[in-house]
Amino acid sequence: MRALFLSILLVLLGAATTGVRGVTPASQGPGARSDQLLTVRLQARPHAPADLLAGVIILRVPLYPHARPWLHRYVMPLMTSTSPYMKVSSQVDFVLPANPQTAKTWYLHAFARRGYTVQVAIGESGNASAGVSGSWTLLDFTPRNNPTLHLQLALQDVPGGTIAAYEASAVTVPPRLPGSYIAAGVSRVTVTYQFLNTSSHRRAITYALTRHDSIIRLIRAINTLARNDEGLTSCPVGDRQALLVFHYPGGRSITARTDPGCAGVVITGYPPLAGSIWSLLTSLVPPGQS
Repeated sequence: MRALFLSILLVLLGAATTGVRGVTPASQGPGARSDQLLTVRLQARPHAPADLLAGVIILRVPLYPHARPWLHRYVMPLMTSTSPYMKVSSQVDFVLPANPQTAKTWYLHAFARRGYTVQVAIGESGNASAGVSGSWTLLDFTPRNNPTLHLQLALQDVPGGTIAAYEASAVTVPPRLPGSYIAAGVSRVTVTYQFLNTSSHRRAITYALTRHDSIIRLIRAINTLARNDEGLTSCPVGDRQALLVFHYPGGRSITARTDPGCAGVVITGYPPLAGSIWSLLTSLVPPGQS
């Protein structure tokens, strides 16, 4: 039976690691493969949020046989995320004794055996400082049991071999704060649609949602949203948004904002939430109703 490999290990900051220069042989035993494994350490970036989970993520990933360190500067083609909750590794570069297609095939099989899925990107670039140019292939590996972790492997042709550049990242977003959940007992919801590109007297239209079942559906949809990773995103320019006020008997209220783009939902006083409720909201409270 093939030996199982531990892919990801979360350890406390300052814990010791083994291996020389981050490269260790795989465990030997009946049926075990002799692939070398590269140890990659993911740490928080400077000025990370105070509520980012402390610790270092250690990842052990396959390294092509007889790979040698590449001592020139190489620029990775792509980046995975801009989230402040992202932990990243240092970039590690090697030169492989194989052409890019052979190396790609080997890595696809090696990572698949360890439970990774992969996305492949291909492009053109020039790395004049590294003495290489032409097409590159980027393999973005993700463990099936941890979709927030990415190991990016860039492959690019050089005379006599292939550059293999490793870089890993993992986004660890804290859970929602308890106060960001909308509690039961809401008696009505005031919905104010704000239209930015229309006549002044129609820029804000307010409706009251009082049906109990509709209020429950809206609250349930918001409460199922996860916390946003707060990374930069490319969103279409929006021309409308909605302000929601959840009213409780006795005068207490909770305010939220949302839009049809990718801004998600923001409960006043709390970090943003990921996901959209716009379709549900407009079905429960159509903006054009009388």
